[in-house]
Amino acid sequence: MKTLSAFLPALLLCLPAHLGAAAVLSVSAPGVVAPGDTFTVNVNITGVADLFGFQFDLGFDAAKLNAISSGEGSFLPVGGPTAFVPGTIDNTTGSVIFTADTLLSAVPGVSGAGILGSIDFKALAVGVSTLAPSNPVLLDSALNTIEVDLQNGSVTVRNGPTSAVPEPSFLPVIAVGLVLFAIARRVLENRNLNSRMVKIFMRPVSST
Repeated sequence: MKTLSAFLPALLLCLPAHLGAAAVLSVSAPGVVAPGDTFTVNVNITGVADLFGFQFDLGFDAAKLNAISSGEGSFLPVGGPTAFVPGTIDNTTGSVIFTADTLLSAVPGVSGAGILGSIDFKALAVGVSTLAPSNPVLLDSALNTIEVDLQNGSVTVRNGPTSAVPEPSFLPVIAVGLVLFAIARRVLENRNLNSRMVKIFMRPVSST
């Protein structure tokens, strides 16, 4: 037992890195949107180390959503110049495939968490669409594969307000009404005054 205890720390150091906690590739989107709304879906990475390049696909319900465009996220460019490949959009099958990005310089990869890419959508019809990442490939600066777990996202399309609508304030409405009433009364008073003045000036002058 003593011999095993002595060698255990060294054995742990020799274990492959991929046996540790995997990075997580997830999707974030607005919770609720309305038909006709445009919105952005982010594909995120957390817990990654030495990321040098990646690619992923994203699936969605083409009856509920329409993909418009895809763009580079802010995470990988932190490491230096990049070459970004926007994903190919297919609104018939409901997919954005081969969104890819890589660093160009011989530098270490980027570690931590951030946004890998963003995809703009338009909501078409009421319902819930799953946003499912697939076929991920993550490479480190030695071009070794980085293990990654996937987490789906979703967005709900529904009619009506998509956020809380503030209650109207009646005080400003009453104040405006009072101001308008005062203005109207002043106009009427001026008209009556002008009418009396006209009558006075138009009154025939009696001869003495």
